[in-house]
Amino acid sequence: MFISHKLMVIIVMVGSIHAASADEASDAVQVLLKLWGASLDNACGPRKILKTEFVGNGKMYRMRLIFRLEDGTVEDSVDGAPFRFLEENVLTTRDFNCRYRWSDDIGRSSVVGVKCLFGRNCISETTLTYDPIYNPNAPPKISRSERPPMLVDPVSYGAVDPANADAVRRALQTLLRLNAAPPFEPPKAPR
Repeated sequence: MFISHKLMVIIVMVGSIHAASADEASDAVQVLLKLWGASLDNACGPRKILKTEFVGNGKMYRMRLIFRLEDGTVEDSVDGAPFRFLEENVLTTRDFNCRYRWSDDIGRSSVVGVKCLFGRNCISETTLTYDPIYNPNAPPKISRSERPPMLVDPVSYGAVDPANADAVRRALQTLLRLNAAPPFEPPKAPR
């Protein structure tokens, strides 16, 4: 009887820990969904960057980037990877390619991003391209392309209002921590 009571207490404690982690993850996701995004109007070569926004969940990182090309087509692109393969990345000049070149008034402090652990390639990209339409009543012509994990630039960034940058970074760090693999401990030698 005494042992089953202890077991029941342990089960309740473990359940409470999982519930607290789920609540913490849910709160972090809500912060990212609400605050991690920006409407932009910046040109980068033939692309005009219109918007970035977090569209992921507690397990998957997904950053949506919307571009308008010179010919009027619109690219709606989503970078994605499981949080367990990612770590926070600080924007550097090396990472600042055209895909993330927002105007100087956005500034580096207003850009939050992730990179793959151990320099691996883990971020995939899915892009929907909407062709220009001259008949406003016609449905858009859409093509879809998927790129396996990025080979050249295994990073992903989203713009954020500078006032919300710290809250977004804390929420991102929470999801990275909650999804991290447990530390590896080599097996103990037999005695």
